[in-house]
Amino acid sequence: MSQKRKLFIIGNGFDLVHGLKTKYKDFRDWLVEEYVEDEYKCTLPEFTVGNHGEDVCTSLSELASFIIYMVDNACYSADDNPGDMWSDLESATSRFEFSDFLEYKAENKYDNLFHLVYNNEDNSDNIEKGLGSITEFFNDWIGTIDITGTDRLPIFSDLIDADDLFISFNYTDTLEDIYHINSDNVCHIHGRQGEEIFFGHKKEDNRTEEYLEKYVGSESNLQRLLELLEKDTERAYNIHKSFFERIKKSGFDEIYSYGFSFSEVDMFYIDVLCGLIETEGVTWYQNDYQCSEGSEEFLGVEEKLRESGFKGVLKTFKG
Repeated sequence: MSQKRKLFIIGNGFDLVHGLKTKYKDFRDWLVEEYVEDEYKCTLPEFTVGNHGEDVCTSLSELASFIIYMVDNACYSADDNPGDMWSDLESATSRFEFSDFLEYKAENKYDNLFHLVYNNEDNSDNIEKGLGSITEFFNDWIGTIDITGTDRLPIFSDLIDADDLFISFNYTDTLEDIYHINSDNVCHIHGRQGEEIFFGHKKEDNRTEEYLEKYVGSESNLQRLLELLEKDTERAYNIHKSFFERIKKSGFDEIYSYGFSFSEVDMFYIDVLCGLIETEGVTWYQNDYQCSEGSEEFLGVEEKLRESGFKGVLKTFKG
C-alpha cells in the first residue's frame, strides 16, 4: 500500500500546546518587563527628530504603555481577557479606537475649526508614529522566544513522515529543531526568528472619509497607519511561490491543520492552496485541540474551506 501524501498547516496553537509562551499576553508581559517604568499609565507618546532625521520617541516607557493600552482596548475578548492567538492581536491593529486622544468633529469645542484640525493633526501624527512601531517591538520579542527543552508530542511525531510538507504560520523553528524536519520541507510563510517577519491585519477599504468625518485633521495620518499595519500576504506568497509550486506538483491525499485559526487575513493562502491542487478526494483533518467533529467551531471551519473551494472531506485528528 502506497504512503499517503500529507501536507501540514501549522498555526500558533501548535506552539501553545508545546508550552511555548507565544500568546498576546506573553508579548504584553514582555513589553511591560522590558520598557514600562514604575507605574503603568497611558499618555500619548511624543517624538523628536534624531541625528539622521529619524523619529525618536522621548520615552520608550510611555510608548510601550501607549501600545499596550491601545491593543488591550481593541483586543479584549468577551471574558475580559486579552486575546491569546496571533489573529486576535493582528486583527486588533485595524480596530483601534482613537477617541481618548482625538476630538470628534461633531463635538468641536474650539472657536473655529482650524484649532480642532491642528490639534487632531498633531496628535494623530504621534499616534501614527507610536502604533507604527508595533511591528518593530513585536519582531524584537519574537527573537526572545526560547524553544530549548520543548518535548515532542508522541502522537504528532508518529503521524509525520520525512517527505511531508509543512506550511508554518509560526516564527519559531519548533518543527525543525524539535521534530527534526528538513528545513527544505518547511515554509515559514510569515518569516521566522532572526529574519523579516510579516505581521498585521487584512487589507481594509480606504477609511479617509470616515476619519475626516469623525476626527477632521487626522485623516491622512490614520489612513497611513491603517495601510502600514496591513499584512502583505501577496508579497509573502510571492517570496515562497516556489514552495507552493512544489505543493501543486506533489498533490496530496491528506491535509492536516494544527493550531491554525483560519483568521480572515490568512484565508488568502487557503484560497491559493485550494486553487492549486485537486481537492476532491482529499481528506482535511482539523486537530481536535481546537474543535471536536460536528461542533460549532468545526462547522465554521468547514464553511470557510468550502468557500475557498475545498471539495474533499473534513475530519478531526488527535495530535
